[in-house]
Amino acid sequence: MKKIPPTHKEYILPATIKIGYQDIKVSEEDLVDSQGCYQAELSKIRIKEGLDGREQLNTVLHEILHAIVYTYGLKKDFKTDEEEEKIVNALGNGLTEVLVRNKELVAFIGKSV
Repeated sequence: MKKIPPTHKEYILPATIKIGYQDIKVSEEDLVDSQGCYQAELSKIRIKEGLDGREQLNTVLHEILHAIVYTYGLKKDFKTDEEEEKIVNALGNGLTEVLVRNKELVAFIGKSV
């Protein structure tokens, strides 16, 4: 019998993600202009409501990478916001692909943390 993958409704975003010294609140909201955003001044990640599992994962990872850039003082290493966005987007997309295509790696990570 073929196992049917769960829908995104079966996964619940964590309410808080710890990055460095921050406890970053995570929420799904009715965003119009973007899939997600990281607000450093509020220690908050906002994710667009209704994204499917993989798209939601990609967006969460993308916003986490923005939070890492800010938290670990890398923001100054980018000349422009567009430069940061290009790098964060590539890393987020690449990491999502690696996780989606390598279930054994996801299992290993789950057992290793």
